[in-house]
Amino acid sequence: MLAHKDDDIHFLKSWYLINLEFDHYLLSLETNDTLSKLEEYTSLLKDHIKEAKKTKYSKRALLSAFNDMYERYTHMPCEHKKSLNELLKIKLGKNFDDYSFSIAVKKITQTGKINTEEEYRIILSEVDRLSQIEPDSDALKNLNKLLLDFHVKA
Repeated sequence: MLAHKDDDIHFLKSWYLINLEFDHYLLSLETNDTLSKLEEYTSLLKDHIKEAKKTKYSKRALLSAFNDMYERYTHMPCEHKKSLNELLKIKLGKNFDDYSFSIAVKKITQTGKINTEEEYRIILSEVDRLSQIEPDSDALKNLNKLLLDFHVKA
């Protein structure tokens, strides 16, 4: 997420609105058997937003709704994922794939070690990204240490 709380809140609110817009589009396409599930999800998302408004858009309430959206995203058909990701990338510069990547990086760094080749590739990608924007950061140094430790172990 972003560094400043107000930026985070603005980003998350925008993310929700785009998701609701996309849900409206999907509602127009869906058949009756999946329509109720989509309407239920949209109602849940609106409830989260109302709850966030009650707490003056607390970051915790907004992140709760964001996590529900991500959970739903993981179960979407591929063509819907692709369309939603394109829409989010165009409007906000980030999409759910970016989010899932950052979750994976965070999970690996919290464990303090790389256990698989897949985790190695994830950390290597993050090192490549960080080396372009923050070449002297502590985060980059820590990620490089994880990569080095994995090489030593292998």
